[in-house]
Amino acid sequence: MKEPGPFNQVVRYVDEHKAHIFWMFLYTAILVYVFIDKAYCKTELIIKIIDYTFEKEDSGLRQVAGLGVTVTRGAASVMMFVYSTLLLTVSRNIITFLRETFLHRYVPFDSAIFFHKYIACIGLVFSLIHAIGHAINFYHIGTQPPEDISCLFREFHHSSDELPKFSYWCFQTITGFTGIWLLLMFSVLYIFAMRYSRRFIFNAFWATHNMYPAIYLIMICHGLGRLVQPPIFYKFLIVPVIIFTIDRLISISRKKIELSVVRAVHHPSEVTNLEFKRPPNFEYKSGQWMRIACVALNRNEYHPFTIASAPHEDNLQLFIRAVGPFTKNIRQTFDPDKLKNRPYPKLYVDGPYGEGHQDWFRYEVSVLVGGGIGVTPFASILKDIAFRSASTIHSKTVCKK
Repeated sequence: MKEPGPFNQVVRYVDEHKAHIFWMFLYTAILVYVFIDKAYCKTELIIKIIDYTFEKEDSGLRQVAGLGVTVTRGAASVMMFVYSTLLLTVSRNIITFLRETFLHRYVPFDSAIFFHKYIACIGLVFSLIHAIGHAINFYHIGTQPPEDISCLFREFHHSSDELPKFSYWCFQTITGFTGIWLLLMFSVLYIFAMRYSRRFIFNAFWATHNMYPAIYLIMICHGLGRLVQPPIFYKFLIVPVIIFTIDRLISISRKKIELSVVRAVHHPSEVTNLEFKRPPNFEYKSGQWMRIACVALNRNEYHPFTIASAPHEDNLQLFIRAVGPFTKNIRQTFDPDKLKNRPYPKLYVDGPYGEGHQDWFRYEVSVLVGGGIGVTPFASILKDIAFRSASTIHSKTVCKK
């Protein structure tokens, strides 16, 4: 069979990912508009929506700082929008709920982590642009006499007649000091968010990502200096924080239940099968996944795995292949030779999340294909098919292979 040409491959890719492309294009277009709107203040739409405006033309800041203030203002608005919406992409419980509504036809909820990474990369780029813009601003402002600076910044008070230098604006103002702290924290966070860090030093990735409350607090404080505009980040943040907080409370309510492991089996190819008690009110569908933490390792370190059991079963099952530090530790922890007659360590569970695959019975003919990491949800679906086929409702189901 002849392979399709490059053009046909592009057409096929666009057709398969049209929803992703649409939402990425829409999000990017909004960011471009936000940047231009705030940088040059040509329109009033965004200003009216979130009720902020603080033009410095009358005080001469744009004439003194030049391009720096334009870049700083535009990048700041993009950052406020980006870092606010970033919280929505990790609101797993809300995403799973919306995934079960009609919206899943139009919004690719299952690609939330991909969009999280995409938005985070945009945030990093505009954070650097914002920092460079501030450096330009501070350089130009550092050349102005104190009496002129008082006209530029009505909130600024300098007790000495000495000209404030570049270092003063960077280390002795709220804007500069918090900005440097944010750059340092962003550097650490993004370094440990790389794929290598997530795979081999997951604890570092998890610890640095849990700095987010401090980062958001410092970002709010960053605007208290009122150098270019009054603090408005909290206006962007209110709704996403409420949604994210509700999502976290839902997860926390489930994490505190210790579950007993009833069976642990070592299979070839470094695969460990764990079977443990199903938590109360734990409703899931075939194909969904959950996060687990082992009490014997670290009760705060959660990792995602696809559920291999079927929804009708009393226990939950996972098949875990030892490919990283956590999965290798799981295999060693549940090694029968090491445990001997001791009880299995208990687990914490967070979930279920993701897409379910239980609509097969709604179609006259369903073709199921499973391979690679898809074997685990495939096993869950097969168990569900066997159970439903044995019931009176779906007794006429015919399976072929």
